[in-house]
Amino acid sequence: GWFSSPGVWGGTWRTRSQGSLNLALNRKFFDDRLNASLSASDILFTAPWEAFAEFGSIDLNGNGGWESRQVRLNLTYTFGNPELKAARQRRKGSQEELERIGG
Repeated sequence: GWFSSPGVWGGTWRTRSQGSLNLALNRKFFDDRLNASLSASDILFTAPWEAFAEFGSIDLNGNGGWESRQVRLNLTYTFGNPELKAARQRRKGSQEELERIGG
């Protein structure tokens, strides 16, 4: 998450504090090949902004926001044979150079 304390914006606007509390859960299935992640952002709905300004006898109030509250489900699956990937050894050009110079 994040937090922004009250402050002054543009030299005239007094802003209120705002922030966001986020939460995520992660779980692996099928021998760690499927990864499921459930996340929620701005759980307390504290991200929208509010600001106030005074010019003599004129009081100005402003506010705004966006779709800060979101829930996401991400699924990632690893294809292929993990045993083949572990057994394969890759040779790099730098390794070949070291062998040539006796390193």
